Amino acid sequence: RPPVHTQGGQATICLAAVKALSSYHYFIEREAAFMGRLTVLKQIAQDLASEFGPDCEVVIHDLKTKDPEHSIVYIVNGHVTGRSIGDGPSDAVFDVIRNRNRKGSEPSDHSGYLMKTSDGKILKCSTSYIRDDDGSLHYVFGINYDITKLTMIENALHALITPQNKEEKPKQ
Repeated sequence: RPPVHTQGGQATICLAAVKALSSYHYFIEREAAFMGRLTVLKQIAQDLASEFGPDCEVVIHDLKTKDPEHSIVYIVNGHVTGRSIGDGPSDAVFDVIRNRNRKGSEPSDHSGYLMKTSDGKILKCSTSYIRDDDGSLHYVFGINYDITKLTMIENALHALITPQNKEEKPKQ
């Protein structure tokens, strides 16, 4: 047990050091909780990308970064959109984030919407806004599935199974 000194204000210094260490410990615990959340999000991202294959990009943005235009902290199958760690969100997501303070409302999750990349890929996307325990926005979790090949298959099947005379009924 360390001695407690009472001469020359040393007790005050020791008390201040204990308070500082306590505050630092709280900071470390808080950061560990955030790092824990990011670790879980990374695991989920990896599992989703593994399940749905190379056409499924899963991306995590950290919105508490100093530069939101370089917010990607984790990405799997980045070739889908051509992005990598350190890049920014899509224009649609960036607009939502940038405008949230102007409109006075927080962004809400958006699932199953379509986007088109600059190179012509058609993506089916879902975006989730992950908040901290205090309700503040911290992460964006995005899933971008390249459905370009699937739409070509859909069109080929439609052409194959649709009769020339669409009003014609199957014969018995």
